[in-house]
Amino acid sequence: MDVARLRAFGPGPSPGYDPRAAVPRSAARVELGRIRHLEAHLERLSRSAAALGASVPWLPAQAGPIRDWVAAFPRAGAQALRLRLHGDQVW
Repeated sequence: MDVARLRAFGPGPSPGYDPRAAVPRSAARVELGRIRHLEAHLERLSRSAAALGASVPWLPAQAGPIRDWVAAFPRAGAQALRLRLHGDQVW
């Protein structure tokens, strides 16, 4: 792998990373329309938001809609679902 790709996709911050623009994020494993350990990922997002001084009491209620959305698009093999907090939304 060339050095430019390693910098862009390897460990460490991405080029142009600005820690002031950091948002809580997590990646969850998805297999056949089922997300693994969703509550643990949402708890991690909550703790990350708290570390940044934000409160997200609405986040646990998003587990059902996230599960429904993932189940609507079952695919063979394993995928990763990236969860990111943006203000009062989880993407």
